[in-house]
Amino acid sequence: MLPYLAQGANSSLEDGAVLGLVLGKVKTKDQLPGALRMYESLRKKRGEAIVRETFKQRHDFHMPNGPEQEARDKLFLSRLGKEDDIEEPFPSRWTCPVVQPWLYGYDADNEVDSAIKQNPELNRRTWEKTLSLLQRNRQGSFENGFQISIIPALLQCKVKMHISVIKQDLYKLQDEEVPIEKIVTATKDFLTMISVSDREKVTYHVDSPEWRSWSNPEFLLSDKGLRLDELHFHTRDAILRILAATLSPEGYQKAISAMRINHFLGELVNSPKIMNEFSYNFVLFGKPSTTRPWGFSFYGHHLCLNIFFYQRQIIIAPWFTGAEPNEIDAGPHAGTTIMRKEEAFGLQLMQSLDPELQQKVQIYKLMHDPAMPPGRWNKDDQRHLCGAYRCNRTVPYEGIMLPEMTAEQKELMLLILNEYLLYLPEPSRKLRLQHILSFESETYFSWIGGYGDDDAFYYRIQNPVIICEFDHHSGVIMGNEEPAKFHIHTTCRMPNRGDYGMALRPLIPSVE
Repeated sequence: MLPYLAQGANSSLEDGAVLGLVLGKVKTKDQLPGALRMYESLRKKRGEAIVRETFKQRHDFHMPNGPEQEARDKLFLSRLGKEDDIEEPFPSRWTCPVVQPWLYGYDADNEVDSAIKQNPELNRRTWEKTLSLLQRNRQGSFENGFQISIIPALLQCKVKMHISVIKQDLYKLQDEEVPIEKIVTATKDFLTMISVSDREKVTYHVDSPEWRSWSNPEFLLSDKGLRLDELHFHTRDAILRILAATLSPEGYQKAISAMRINHFLGELVNSPKIMNEFSYNFVLFGKPSTTRPWGFSFYGHHLCLNIFFYQRQIIIAPWFTGAEPNEIDAGPHAGTTIMRKEEAFGLQLMQSLDPELQQKVQIYKLMHDPAMPPGRWNKDDQRHLCGAYRCNRTVPYEGIMLPEMTAEQKELMLLILNEYLLYLPEPSRKLRLQHILSFESETYFSWIGGYGDDDAFYYRIQNPVIICEFDHHSGVIMGNEEPAKFHIHTTCRMPNRGDYGMALRPLIPSVE
């Protein structure tokens, strides 16, 4: 126990004790940034509590000195029954039961332990238990007895709403002219460059539930595979060659732009070891093959790609792409921008609708609308519904349907969809777009927020085989409390078990 609301040297003592306890929980260098963030959060919590309780209780929270302190101590002891017949020479500012715990002691150890329990970066035991449950989870449902209570608070909103009815027979095996030989060669070349232990570390079974344990934050919720910024540049470049062989040229450029913007952000906030161009993990699932199913995951802050192959067919879903800010205005990559088209085409479509349709498509007027039901907004995902750990989530259809639009508006919709399919090689992209449009009568467009030129907004396009989302986010690193156009999150999923090629896997012939 330490004096809590002290000033000067005593206040430094509090801070030093908390910092020491927090750092004592750090096991690896990767946990250090999260530990320091937690320390700053605890300091902020103390300061806010002082202000809040001062205004609420109207007590003087400063430690008295000299005779006043002695009188306070005697008064406190009398209230505990330790002394009798103590006179009160002045108004008792320290007898309030709310004030006393703050004034007489700060249990730094308890505060740190409580914070650790809610921090998946540092509370490794809880996170590993959570992950083991996730690993036993089958696509679209949880096993009986799943205990939400043991999941860190950060993940609770992500793992408790995924039981849904799956529509069958929506996907089929097909030849999409994917250059699988080139991709396999690039992947095998990479494997020859790394050690046996690294090959074991980077490779998982093709049916591993670790497919689903990717995450977007700058700190890792699941550290698996190999991290590019810890590799020799030759090995790192070999991974990028796999990415280049897999994605369309324009899709690869989009991914590289997201990585460069992440580096730019790291420089802006003096955290280049946490956020840089190569702070991404690469994980293989299965063995690279031209005839059998396999794939890989490439994930980190603001770029997460999950890619499944079977022969000359490819699935790129789910994916997440974001940026904060969405433009580099200095340095060697100045002028780099990302997600401008998705933003512009979406706003253009919304502004082109008749007022009656605008009213119908705008499901909430405010970005964090009081009319939203519980769970419709959360601090991490804010408005988007289909980020990490959201496989097969039941998302209601909202807004207007594609047949309600004019030919010009439908063309804008196609332009938006093309941007969300940009990672796919062109032949696959064309086939995928045809597949999406075959559900025209079930394709919905919905909107949250304003639709003036300067307004932040969210939109979603959705049918049985695609959900794509665009969201202007509040600041995470930059600090803006309200959503702003320079922080963007986009997601894309293939509902009904299309993600990770799950719907295709039962169709693949087994090997005798």
